[in-house]
Amino acid sequence: MVHFACHGRADRLDPACSQLILADHAVSPLTVAKIRALELSASLSFLSACETATTNPRMADESLHITGAFQIAGYRHVIGTLWSVEDRAAAEIAPDFYRHLTSDGSAQPGPDRSAFALHHATRQMRERYANAPVLWAAHIHTGP
Repeated sequence: MVHFACHGRADRLDPACSQLILADHAVSPLTVAKIRALELSASLSFLSACETATTNPRMADESLHITGAFQIAGYRHVIGTLWSVEDRAAAEIAPDFYRHLTSDGSAQPGPDRSAFALHHATRQMRERYANAPVLWAAHIHTGP
């Protein structure tokens, strides 16, 4: 499992250059092209970053974005975002997601429950911010 809490940038002109903005991004960017070239067998990637499931509108039916790259690389479940997310929203949804994924901390994380855990966390956010879907509707789950 991996959790990235950072900035993300979707490159709409060249989606393969979309990247997670990490400390060394100026010299060694973690791009879609680099991610999808990995050969992993992993369970869950939570991308708490902006625009990880965003691509060029002409390619909307393709998975050429950061979230799709993690899935191609071998992550069975990937949590991504459809647009820029506010830090406070990300900071609220992630703990609720992990609480549900671990049965309130009483069990090891169950990645196969990640879609349900994200649904639960999203519903909690929706209850708190019913009139602000920009805060709770950005996160998506990809995988089985």
